[in-house]
Parts: sequence; C-alpha cells; structure tokens
Amino acid sequence: MSSVSKAFLSYVHEDSEFAERIARNFQRNGIGIWKDKEELAGGVRWKTAIKEAIRSGTYFISLHSSNRSSKLITYANEELALAIEELRKRPTSTRWLIPVRVDDCDIDDRPIGAGETYMDLHIHDLRSFDAGILSLLGSLGVENPALAEEKSSARRDEFVAPQGSPFNAIHAIEELSKLPAGETVPSEALAVAFGSATISDLSKLKLIASGPRGYWQLAAPIDDPKLALAIAIANIPAFQVVVSELKKNFGYSGFQLGATISNYLGREWAKASCQRNGAAYKKWAVVLYPNFALPKVGEKSYIQARSVATRPLKKGRASYFTPDIILEMAKLKKAGKNAAQIGRTLGFTPQAVYRWRNENPEKWGQL
Repeated sequence: MSSVSKAFLSYVHEDSEFAERIARNFQRNGIGIWKDKEELAGGVRWKTAIKEAIRSGTYFISLHSSNRSSKLITYANEELALAIEELRKRPTSTRWLIPVRVDDCDIDDRPIGAGETYMDLHIHDLRSFDAGILSLLGSLGVENPALAEEKSSARRDEFVAPQGSPFNAIHAIEELSKLPAGETVPSEALAVAFGSATISDLSKLKLIASGPRGYWQLAAPIDDPKLALAIAIANIPAFQVVVSELKKNFGYSGFQLGATISNYLGREWAKASCQRNGAAYKKWAVVLYPNFALPKVGEKSYIQARSVATRPLKKGRASYFTPDIILEMAKLKKAGKNAAQIGRTLGFTPQAVYRWRNENPEKWGQL
C-alpha cells in the first residue's frame, strides 16, 4: 500500500475520542488522516475545503454511532451526502466509501445509485475495537496490520471531558425523575430541551439508559440530581486530576488543566483540546465539588478558602463571590464605589458584579 494513502474521517463531535483512536491506528499503519475541520487554517472557506478533501481522499470513512443518530442536525450527514455524490462518479469496483459501526446503533439507508443503497456496502463493525480495526486495515490493503499502542491504557477512560453544562445535566435529571416508572423520553425532546451534549454526558456517566431506539430514561431512581451527578463524575480519573490541581491553585487556566489531564491520560491533545476540556472540567468542579468532598469540621472548602490576598484576580476572569470577596466589596461600596468600579478594582468584569447584585438584592443592600 502506498504511504501517501489518506482517509477522510467523518464523525460527530461526541465521537471525537473514538475517531482519534482510529486515527492513531491508521497512522501507525501508513494511512494519513483528514479529520473534519481540524486541518483548516484560519480564513479558509471550510465547506469548499472539506468537499475537496472528500474528493481527493483515498478513502472516506463514515462513523455511525448512537451519538450521531440522536442528533437532529449534523454536518456529518452532509459530508456523507457529498461522499455518495462522489462515489457515483467512481467505478463500481472501487473500495472508497466505507461505513463503520461504532456501537449498537441503527444506520439510515439511502440510495447510492445504480439500484444500490448505502446498506449494500460492507459495514465494518468496531464494537469490538481491536478485532474490528485489524479487519478494517486489512480491507484497505494493509499487509500485516499492527495495533497502535494505547498510552496509559490502564488509566484511559472514554469519558474524556464533559461537553455540556452541569446545570443542564442537573435539570435533565430533574425532569427525567418526574416520569412514571418505565416511561421514556425521545432523544429529540431531550436534545431540544437540554442539548445533545447533555445526553452524551449523562449517557457516558451511566446516569441515563437507552430504551427503545431514540428514547432515554434514568438508569436508576435518583433523589438528589446534583449529588448523583457529582458522584458519577467523581469516578472519572481526569476529573480527579482536575480537582487535585484546583486544590493546589484555583487560578489554573483551562489550558493548564487540559495539558495536565492530557499528560496524565497519555494523550496528545492539541492546544485547543486542552483549553476546551480543561475549561469544561473546571466549570463542573466549581459547581459539583462541594457535594462529594465536603470539608472536615472546622475546615473550609477550597472555594471558601480563596481570598483576594492569596488569589490575585485578573480582569475578565469569571468570579465566585465568597465571603472574603463580599467583605472587600462592602469596603469598596462604603468608600463610594459603584458596582462597575467595584468589579474593576477586584479584577472582575462589571457584568459579573451586576449579575451578582441582581441575583442578591438583599445582600447588595446590606453591603
């Protein structure tokens, strides 16, 4: 097989970790990868670039999963339509468009021309990953395919980082808890109400379970949604790393936290992935940490222990109004400062102080 072979890998964002795993094995065996918009430089017309990448690729690999089938709208479907259009131009003997099943999902059929449909193509099954990837590589002409080494595989967890908001996850659990026993909710309804990322988070945390195709329900009765979510994510190794780092220094940025997670899990995340995943975990830690790691008697939690003196604030940083921060605000207000001036003095954005004032009118009046 020529070393210049390159595959276009089409997938939804929720399956990015699975796609990276495939990419590592392809690259280990001499097949290059074009992964969606990751290779686009700033200012490039990405739709045109993707269409050209699909046309020029040696293979088009389309990943099908429950994450993908639960989404009402995804550009992965548009990529597949473009690939089918390109396939019609090629000889029928060409092995080019390759469907891949990631989990127990249904794959929508669609015509591809000459009386054939998408389901007439051979669908590679990667539910058993090692056997599936070796079979896939062999079908692409790789002689004696070898598996890529999984770094820190003993600590590797497929739930790399939450994609949605912890507040949306809590609200989704609350609504599902109101359902009669055994009743399910369509994926579309959950996605509209709370976002498809929330469905993915709750599913990977095993707090919701799939019922009939396209339907979800709670995996088990839940009395305290916030506590249940906190306990579930506390078991994720990456989250444990984040909490440990935040205890040392709450000022760590999302990028710093993401880089630490990446190193701990043996990943090779790009800078953008470090920033995105680290920031997501930090947000969840702030919301959920006190619920599953309460301080001992006489001790303060890590949020309460922060102070203006020990944690220099930077302008624009999202802030949390702890007692010591409120004390500083009271001093500034008594000195004649308005909300905007208080915020700028403490390093907050004025909007953060306005929001706190509007949410706590009685406390503001008592300052």
